[in-house]
Amino acid sequence: MSSSINTNTQLWDLSKVQFNAPKEQRNTHSKKIYINDASKPRNEQALKITLPRLFTFGVKPYKDNPFKYSLNVQFPMVAEAHGVPTKETECALQELLAFENKIIDHMTHKSSNYFGTNHSKEKMKSMFTPFIKFPKKKDNDSEKDYDTPPYVQCQVQYYSKDKTFQNLDITDENNKKVFTSPSKNSPIPFVNEGQFVDCEVWFRNIWFTKTNFGLEFYATQVKVHSTQGLVQEIVEKKKIEEVVVVEVVEEEEEFQLFEIEGKSYYINNKNHGSFIYTFTEGETEDEIDEEVGVFCNGVARFFQQYISITAGSGKVVQIERRP
Repeated sequence: MSSSINTNTQLWDLSKVQFNAPKEQRNTHSKKIYINDASKPRNEQALKITLPRLFTFGVKPYKDNPFKYSLNVQFPMVAEAHGVPTKETECALQELLAFENKIIDHMTHKSSNYFGTNHSKEKMKSMFTPFIKFPKKKDNDSEKDYDTPPYVQCQVQYYSKDKTFQNLDITDENNKKVFTSPSKNSPIPFVNEGQFVDCEVWFRNIWFTKTNFGLEFYATQVKVHSTQGLVQEIVEKKKIEEVVVVEVVEEEEEFQLFEIEGKSYYINNKNHGSFIYTFTEGETEDEIDEEVGVFCNGVARFFQQYISITAGSGKVVQIERRP
């Protein structure tokens, strides 16, 4: 990977991300808004960030288009074979979600210019193609399953006309280059499902048509690892726990109720985080219906779009309902 990789938990200064004026494309039905990182020198302002080490499903062609390729990486939610949640992965996920919101805010503000009509933010959300993807619920494919780890589908630049891969370099965990571009060879053998990668992502532009919009972005540098680094440690710990049985006395958990605009919310502040649910009088803890947010290790994992939180000392202390 390049020496410029940022090892801090913060991926970028989001306030320095700028959107240029739209440019017409050969396809007159779409336009592109190129993205700059104003924190960098003028001739080096491509918006590139390096994600923390994440589980990957490998480089694969699209199911519906054999001439398009992607590298999917998945954020962990619990300690499992697909990775271990860390401060870095939690912060990176929240920064990417904030970037999505910044894009929606920009497109809402410019909706009259771009779409010919002043659209509300809710309307723009419905037109947006998220790049943080949560799988659909198995029993209801119209709803996202926020209990399932989200993933990012990074595109891999491939020009079908001359059958060449562009702007992609891959190294192994010993920093040996195993794939460089441009190349007519395939990168598929060098990044396999089940491995972990440090992936540099280039957020190139926002594309939009009359009815929808989204982000064009690519994996540009990939360092491949056999494990996340923490996975083996957890496996060994589990092996020890299977042999040694330790009696654990749970501390008393904090329960809070908030009522906002006639609707009640139940907050269960556990040792490892705060879990927020809708609440109906008379329900027991096991019957509380909709989980609307999770706040873990000082970081909001996810919240419904209409919920705002205030936290202190790693615990939720107030929630508000946005219009």
